[in-house]
Amino acid sequence: MKESQFRLGLLDLPESPDLGVRHLSGIFRHTTNSYKYYWFLAILEAVKNGFDRISLDLLTAEMIAQVWYPVHYFKLNFGKLDKLNELAFELLEKQSLSIQSKREEVRDSALSLCHQNKTFFKNFKNLQRYVPTRFLTPWFELQLRGVENDPRTLSIIDESESQFYSSNAPLYHFIQTEDFIGIELHSDWMNYLEKNFRIVRGFVLWHLIEYLQKRNPNVPNLPEKLFPPQNRELSGARKYWKYVMTLSASETWLCPYSNYPVNTHNFSLDHFLPWSFVCHDQLWNLIPVSKAVNSSKSDALPDLKKYLPICTFNQYRALRLFLGSASEKQMNWIEDYLTLCRLNLEGVKNLDEFQFEGILKDTFQPLEQIAANMGFKRNWVFSK
Repeated sequence: MKESQFRLGLLDLPESPDLGVRHLSGIFRHTTNSYKYYWFLAILEAVKNGFDRISLDLLTAEMIAQVWYPVHYFKLNFGKLDKLNELAFELLEKQSLSIQSKREEVRDSALSLCHQNKTFFKNFKNLQRYVPTRFLTPWFELQLRGVENDPRTLSIIDESESQFYSSNAPLYHFIQTEDFIGIELHSDWMNYLEKNFRIVRGFVLWHLIEYLQKRNPNVPNLPEKLFPPQNRELSGARKYWKYVMTLSASETWLCPYSNYPVNTHNFSLDHFLPWSFVCHDQLWNLIPVSKAVNSSKSDALPDLKKYLPICTFNQYRALRLFLGSASEKQMNWIEDYLTLCRLNLEGVKNLDEFQFEGILKDTFQPLEQIAANMGFKRNWVFSK
């Protein structure tokens, strides 16, 4: 099947006359799990920090650290055969970590647990059995024809050593001494990765996203879920809700969960469907709630039967107030509603409450089901 020029352009790596870049371009050609992606990301992390010799244990621990947020915080599916996510779950169970632990903390904890727990140590070492060698397969495809399993592993180690100083130098070769077991990056490849770091990293992430999309076909904003969340910008939404509350200063706004009154001075903005699932701050998923409620809800999914009607009513009420008073310049504040409803401004103005409720219901219900399937806690109800 012929690939589009758009796709080919995104996946091309910069050429180098002295290196077999075509081999590097083929590393993800036959991939059935996430190991190669995170192995390469771990190598790139070492390159970023100036290391050309890296132990297998450090790279494996970095792989677990890199997968930590996608597995625990964003609850992505890596497939039943993938053992890397199982190691992340095992580490969370056995160490005093949180789902929001920093990468360095996760990496250090993984290395520490290897010395404390035999089961984890065995599973940790099993990840190193094939990944480091199989990654180099594209450099030695002719030599490896007909060679399978453990002999294949030994052949790759031998070939990487014999060709490390040749014109067909692989990315790295293996080093094993009394106090070090790891890899050494070829100096030319090291220079190539440093020079083209962002492009090569983008190449890896593009392939990783493709891999994960096949296993998470309905998950929104998947590219945003590969790394820890960045600082979110809610100033626009806060400005909108404060403006709306000011317009109705004589009326009372109630938190949809607790029924506590909220006003311009004492509200938090809650993502009705948790941010860790939707990964956006669009206005239609944000509602003002009492501060105590926002902290107790965390990333749970609210009971739709109980809270969705109240949420949609508050959203519709706020939108009508805004449309009846805002200036033409302020209308760009509600761009998220126009996008959600697939209508222009005039079309949104003409929506009645029933139509608006239907749009939000048709949006929230399938997304809530997907989130529940991923493992987000369902049917949360506020308890006083």
